[in-house]
Amino acid sequence: MDSEINNYITKTVRVYGEGETRQRAFANALSNIRKEIVQDEGQVTLQIIPKNVHVLSAERVSYQEKFLFFFFKRTRVNYKIALNIDVELNAIDLRAIDFVDEEIPSPDHINIPDFAKLIRGDK
Repeated sequence: MDSEINNYITKTVRVYGEGETRQRAFANALSNIRKEIVQDEGQVTLQIIPKNVHVLSAERVSYQEKFLFFFFKRTRVNYKIALNIDVELNAIDLRAIDFVDEEIPSPDHINIPDFAKLIRGDK
């Protein structure tokens, strides 16, 4: 069982991010990379290396906010970004591992004859 089980895979992942600043929107999008990759349950990811980042869309949404409809006007800004990221994954393919089946007795098994002796008070 010394065969190499690590696989290096190149994948393109589409992620979205949103935040009050450009940095937060971009960081939010980058933190979603792991969530997108982990969805494939047939592998365990060891390392994620972003190679190329392509911006699909980037928008700035602003609106004016007022307290009690008249007071303390302020402009709120929200940034949204969509990215295509080429990533290189170092992953283990779980389907390539052969597990050995072994059956053991149940750990919560109660030996009934011994239990009957306990009830009667016998040793």
